[in-house]
Amino acid sequence: MTRLVFLIQTATLIEDDNYLRLAHSAASSGHIVHIAPIDSLRLEHGQITAHCWSFSSDITAGISTPVGSQIPLDHDFVWILSLGERSSFLDKIQLLYAIPKASHIVNSLDVLMHFNSKYLHATRPDLFQYPESFAAPDAKYLASVIREKGGRWIVKPPAGSLGRDVFLLESTDSNLNAILEHLCGPENNHYTLVQKYVA
Repeated sequence: MTRLVFLIQTATLIEDDNYLRLAHSAASSGHIVHIAPIDSLRLEHGQITAHCWSFSSDITAGISTPVGSQIPLDHDFVWILSLGERSSFLDKIQLLYAIPKASHIVNSLDVLMHFNSKYLHATRPDLFQYPESFAAPDAKYLASVIREKGGRWIVKPPAGSLGRDVFLLESTDSNLNAILEHLCGPENNHYTLVQKYVA
């Protein structure tokens, strides 16, 4: 039997999401299915582990997430469906690179690391249609760009925000500085992306 693990976002309740559909389909085909929050990845005793719970056909959206345990990620397939918390993205990619070669990772780590990048898209106009973009960990610089160019802008973290901390701002908004300072952090050490709004 094939053993699969779906790496998802941490949640206290089962969500009506793609992982639930995929897990039902795999389990009904006779495969052994585990679910684990990607943010539970660990290095333990020379192995990469995750806090997995076993999937069964009676699991439905809205119920509490089953109790699991930390087990090695030595499955036949490791399917990445969430990148989890932004602050630990690089650590998780490095942990996933250390999974045994016998495990097949669905959603290439190289693609997740490089081609999921808004920076790459913004610097390849010959390949991607992309709005005018600026990124820096400097709130004053980003505010000056928006004010100088005028108009409406999307302001957000460059990755892993899952819709959080995404703002639509006018260049004349009185709270522009406050929002950019929040996103860049008190020490101006969090990269923030600003993109010209395209209607």
